[in-house]
Amino acid sequence: MKEDGSDVLGVYPLFADGTCRFLVFDFDNHEKGAEQTDFANVDEEWYDEVDALREMCEINGIMPLVERSRSGRGAHVWIFFKKPISASLVRNFGFLLLDKGSASINLKSFHYYDRMYPCQDVTSGIGNLSALPLQGRALKNGNSAFVDKNWNAYPDQWDVLLNRTEKLGMDDIECLMAKWQKELAQATGITVAVTMQNRPKPWNKKDGFVKSDVVGNMHIVLGDGIYVDTLNLMPRLQNQIRSMAAFDNPIFYKNKRLGYSNYNNFSAVYMGKMWMATSPFPGA
Repeated sequence: MKEDGSDVLGVYPLFADGTCRFLVFDFDNHEKGAEQTDFANVDEEWYDEVDALREMCEINGIMPLVERSRSGRGAHVWIFFKKPISASLVRNFGFLLLDKGSASINLKSFHYYDRMYPCQDVTSGIGNLSALPLQGRALKNGNSAFVDKNWNAYPDQWDVLLNRTEKLGMDDIECLMAKWQKELAQATGITVAVTMQNRPKPWNKKDGFVKSDVVGNMHIVLGDGIYVDTLNLMPRLQNQIRSMAAFDNPIFYKNKRLGYSNYNNFSAVYMGKMWMATSPFPGA
């Protein structure tokens, strides 16, 4: 260990038996070359995404820990477990949490939708490395630290981690997943899959729209793009529409099939944008 705290420590989430002790949602920038700036994001969009996920967790009875990344311009959202749990179940839990949360909370975009650690259900190797929080040098600058809803670092980081962090058990996860699946099915009339084998990504789903998600009139304009006024739309429908602007990244799946690294590739490409303009439909 270096005395100046410049060491960066990490952990491989997956145990040899395919279990893990935590789930992490990653909101750092992993585009090519981002390592030169410690994976700092280049815009402010990630703040809204992290806040949305935190709210999704809290309204569904989960109290996560949000960590500001080493760069200060990114974050990780941590959910801890009492005992090692199957990574396959944990990842299904993470995706179902997003499905349930997006029914009432706007995701804003799908840039970060499927960036979770562990990245695999099982692995023949050691899996992906995840940087740990509380890195010495970054922590001195208020980064690599757990933060509250106002993005202020907690005064006693170790107390928050060790004494004030809720850990979920297997029973908690299974009960929550069953509850969410039932509620989503009741709301949409469509049975929700909870296994990765038969659960499509949001942009590949064939779910129908729910009429009650539109309050008043829905305005759509075809111009140099497709513009949708979200004023009268409930979050679930807004997120359904945003998901249409995302699609599977063929390069990612080609590399995965050939066993190549996907370090700078994501499984999805998101082409949507949020507009805050004086005219209702820019480009119309």
